[in-house]
Amino acid sequence: KKDLNLFLNFSNNFNDNFEEIYTINLYCLLNITNLQISAVNLGLLQGIFSLLLLSAPLEKRFGCYNSQINLHPYDKITEINKNSSALEKVWKNKVFSFNYLCLQYYMKTKLNNKQLHNLIDRNIYINSKDSLKFGIIDKILI
Repeated sequence: KKDLNLFLNFSNNFNDNFEEIYTINLYCLLNITNLQISAVNLGLLQGIFSLLLLSAPLEKRFGCYNSQINLHPYDKITEINKNSSALEKVWKNKVFSFNYLCLQYYMKTKLNNKQLHNLIDRNIYINSKDSLKFGIIDKILI
């Protein structure tokens, strides 16, 4: 088996409307490979990019002392149909990616449903100590 170390520091400041779908695809790929993955939050993980931290198994997720994580806010779910505009389709893809993100955090951390939605609704930045407490990371690197 080969090792793959992910050093992460992202925010949602990209112009590409499909970065969330690309990130979910990368996350799925990392979860089906036969690689030994470890992930380190170097600074800020915001929105869907925080999902990449969860691609590493337990005991292989780390955060730097001053690192932070922020989940993007939830909005109303709507349906995609053939008459949807391109903007509506992008918006609905973002809603899908948000729901996928919540599911992964619920399954792979110590966050319960109420805590998860509280963090999202209030747009809270989680520091490394809270990330450790909630089971998002396993160790804080100094």
